[in-house]
Amino acid sequence: MKKLLLTITAAAAIGASASAEFGMTYQWGQFLVGTPAAQSKFNAIANAPEGDYFVGGTVAKTTSVAWGDVDVTPASPITTAFQRDFTVGRVAPDGTLKWFVTSPDANMSANSMLMASTPDGGVVVAGNFTFNKDGGGAPTLFTLTDKGGNNVSVTLPDTPAGKSPYADVVIKFSAAGVCEWTTTVASESYDVAGKFDANAVGLTGLAVDKSGNVYIGGQYRNVLVFADGSKSPAAANINVASAGKTTSEGDAFIAKFTPDGKYSSVLTSGTATPYAAKESLQAICIGADGTTLYATALVSGIAGSDAYTFFGKPASVNDLNGNVVYAAIDTETMTCTAANALQAGTTAATSTHSAMIKNIEMVAGKLYINGSNNGALLVNGVPVAETTINKLINVAICIDPATMEVENVFTNPAAANISNSYSVYADSESGLTYVLGYIFTGELSLVSYNADASVNTAYVLGMGVSDMSPALFNNDTKQILVPGSTKGFTDLPGGATTPTFTGFTGSLLAFTLPNLSTTGVTAPAALDAAPAPVEYFNLQGIRIANPASGTLVIRRQGATATKEIVK
Repeated sequence: MKKLLLTITAAAAIGASASAEFGMTYQWGQFLVGTPAAQSKFNAIANAPEGDYFVGGTVAKTTSVAWGDVDVTPASPITTAFQRDFTVGRVAPDGTLKWFVTSPDANMSANSMLMASTPDGGVVVAGNFTFNKDGGGAPTLFTLTDKGGNNVSVTLPDTPAGKSPYADVVIKFSAAGVCEWTTTVASESYDVAGKFDANAVGLTGLAVDKSGNVYIGGQYRNVLVFADGSKSPAAANINVASAGKTTSEGDAFIAKFTPDGKYSSVLTSGTATPYAAKESLQAICIGADGTTLYATALVSGIAGSDAYTFFGKPASVNDLNGNVVYAAIDTETMTCTAANALQAGTTAATSTHSAMIKNIEMVAGKLYINGSNNGALLVNGVPVAETTINKLINVAICIDPATMEVENVFTNPAAANISNSYSVYADSESGLTYVLGYIFTGELSLVSYNADASVNTAYVLGMGVSDMSPALFNNDTKQILVPGSTKGFTDLPGGATTPTFTGFTGSLLAFTLPNLSTTGVTAPAALDAAPAPVEYFNLQGIRIANPASGTLVIRRQGATATKEIVK
């Protein structure tokens, strides 16, 4: 393992001058405004064809919703704070909303929405759903009408009477907003350790490989049941005793689906012997080869034992909270090929340890785990990240996927408040590494680091962020798009401001960073150019499976639609 570079220098001056020097400009903002004072958030973003973006958001307790100047109010607006309708749209680089689809009666759990682009130009959307406004035991998770005029309804059979458990739902949309398939992952039973547990299955990760196969990851506490009736092994990590306490955290899982949404296989972390007091899968991503899957989790081991394995591979952890575990998975065989961990540690500032993981991504051939840390993270007993105050501080962990060893850790000691890292960009010309995140005081920041992990400069992108999700950078347009929520942004580059809202409101901010160049380093191997499936619709927009010869139809393939007569 390389010697880790731990020297941290003070950050350069933070302010508009730094932003101007970097050439950063604020372009536009779109907001998901629900009334009256409804909480909303832009939860996820993915690349779309022609330089566009797919964007997804959720909103709670609203009578009307606007996305910018477009009314996206669902047919049956929700009236309770715990329910969240969702909307998915395609946005042009100038902020124009090209199309949207909104569910009128969903109940998606907050912050569970995930998105990933597909090789045919479409997008996969996933989230945790419980039952709609009809109440506990109602079988419908959500309904919607897509841009092809198709009515889509997702239900669960055999739901517990009077109960509203969550299930994972995956939805595939075409580039034009047509729903191509949906599938569900539920629990065989919601009885966990003798009690009803609405969260017996939960979703935390989504990825798509270069062939269009879809992967979801999360935790489960009983037996997973897939839409075709297939089942997973039973979760083993139930009623585990550690340090005088009994927990029922369940096991991590990663499920694979074919490009047309059919269940393929599942990888679980269970074993006949309980192995961890807590195991929480946080995120997954596809590697630079377009096939290898990477996963990361937060793990607390059992007191007095280091016999932990992650998806069957040893990873040394201790019994403190928040060991950061990661693994490489062969997607063809759905087996774990390597695993490793950063062990949790304490510092003079705190006798405990905690961590958050916000993202895992492949950048410039390296694997990055982004989030925050309070205490210390150790490699072979040596601290590679330490906090001097008792607060979560942003951290981006760089890992060599060839060796699965930690190469570097980027953290900004000047961010002396709760902070998180979300996205990393490697500059091919300057050799700097940029980490995007936010500080709990509301500062959206982009910090550049030198090769030795010392801070080069910290740039302010704005003040007022309440929450955010991983952002995207387009090297062709030099545009970075940041999804999240706010009550109003100030101190944007160039002196721009945004509207002020009474509640937490979904925000989508676009910036240009003309001096940042990621050519040839951040993009993974090109996705296979598999042709999109051909679909036929009559002139009323109704899909036709087998149009008769001589019929005038609309032929759609990917984002292209033409009128033609069937021969």
